Amino acid sequence: MYSGEKMYYCFGDSITEGKPGVSYVKYLGKIFYNLGRGGDTVINLTSRLKKIMLNHPIERLVIQIGTNDILLPFLFNYSPAWQKTIKKIISTGRIPSKNKEKFEKNYNTLLELLNGRKVIIVNIPCIGENKNSKLNKKVDEYNAIIKKLCEEHSLKLVDFNSWQKSQIKNRNNKYFISKNPFKMILDSFFVRTPHISISVSKKRNLITTIDGVHLNDFGAKKLAELVKEKIYAN
Repeated sequence: MYSGEKMYYCFGDSITEGKPGVSYVKYLGKIFYNLGRGGDTVINLTSRLKKIMLNHPIERLVIQIGTNDILLPFLFNYSPAWQKTIKKIISTGRIPSKNKEKFEKNYNTLLELLNGRKVIIVNIPCIGENKNSKLNKKVDEYNAIIKKLCEEHSLKLVDFNSWQKSQIKNRNNKYFISKNPFKMILDSFFVRTPHISISVSKKRNLITTIDGVHLNDFGAKKLAELVKEKIYAN
């Protein structure tokens, strides 16, 4: 798995993993390996990378992380059912940053760990296809931090969030993740192919995602395109 000088290892959460939804990694090519993990956070990804890098000289990475640092605390208060689910997620080490100051510190620790390697950073996608929501205002604040840190560490940043906003435009879509986590589990099983993802999005009146967070085929293809543009740019 960790072999080949030209391999790119794609780390992230369920958006990278593609469960539910469609992973952008499937559209990148054979030299890209998917190491996404559902529910992952900046803290846990840093821990994962430390363990992997002890034995494997990974030099090229695509990092997509940060969504759950915002989403997990939100879902904790979303419904009693989600509260139980989030407690289980956190118990496995997927701990969200407590606030944006802690997020900046944690994200900087992650980037320091990757110093000297070829790294492409993907910013946090929209959380819900209403770009004026409180959640997306928070996403904007966290993405400003990511942009600043990428500049400080001289890393290439894929601004996927801005592209999503250009597609969502001024639509005020109210469909969002169900308050019953079981519905996301069902999506994980049944909404994993390009055709089905587009069909579900249309039914839910969504543009780039299947549930406001996880990508459909349209979103996954565009993210892959943006990542390749950054990698192969001069």
